Amino acid sequence: MPSDQHEYLSKLAAKWAKDQGFPVIATNLGAAGCREKVDLIAFRSNCTLMIESKVSRADFKADAKKPERKYGGVGTYRFYITPLNMVSISEIPDGWGLLFVDGKKVIEVVKPKGNMWPPFNNCGVFEWDEFKHVVNQEAERALLFSITRRLTQNKPILN
Repeated sequence: MPSDQHEYLSKLAAKWAKDQGFPVIATNLGAAGCREKVDLIAFRSNCTLMIESKVSRADFKADAKKPERKYGGVGTYRFYITPLNMVSISEIPDGWGLLFVDGKKVIEVVKPKGNMWPPFNNCGVFEWDEFKHVVNQEAERALLFSITRRLTQNKPILN
């Protein structure tokens, strides 16, 4: 069970993702067909965002050992959100963004410039290229299906 602080970081991460233009957001989500249980997954029409909430250095260091951090995983764009100054920029993996929480404020420490959020296969937005990850589409589909199933449970969608 995530701690209250972990839940708070995930809640602020969800607000930040919404402010970035991601309309479909879920926190603390797992699904059959996806080995990861993500702290936050967010979907736009052209890309996905995954944010890992870390409240301790031990949890942050353990995250690097997950197989999805080396290959696959979810999130075209990936971020950590932590308490203020818990980790340094030099500690985050290549291609990851970093957000700090200071009270109720989310501080963008490492993030691509602008607000384009281009898809993985979009060429020509070079400052974003280093932040893009090849995703496990089956795992992302499983998470999106889980979100949809929960939203429509006992409420059939009919035209």
